Amino acid sequence: MYADAGLFLVPMLYEYRVPAAASAARLLESVARGSRKVSTSTLTWDEVVYVVRRVLGVEDSIAKGAGLLAFPNLTWLRVDLAVLRRAADLYQSLPMRPRDSIHAAAALEAGEREILSEDRVFDRVSGLRRVWPPP
Repeated sequence: MYADAGLFLVPMLYEYRVPAAASAARLLESVARGSRKVSTSTLTWDEVVYVVRRVLGVEDSIAKGAGLLAFPNLTWLRVDLAVLRRAADLYQSLPMRPRDSIHAAAALEAGEREILSEDRVFDRVSGLRRVWPPP
């Protein structure tokens, strides 16, 4: 299962005030314990750090970014030329933002079939089933 930045951002920003934050936090706890497998791309670090910086400030951004990099049992996928070429094809054929096309391409190139995301644009991507809230 592939996760975009939302899986990490929702519990960081909303704590347990919204139901999706609680379910995301539970899923992340199961990943940390090693009972669930989740992958994400290196793009996720950029998105998390950027959003946290805008919302909470630089110091929190640095801390949350470091925490994400140290997150146990998370599989990090590279954004290489093959991913970018597939992302470019998706970007050309579907109404989606470039970053979303990179997430979709990274997931597909890694053989993932499910994507954890609030973003409904992934419902249009053939070969991916969007899952939200996290199971």
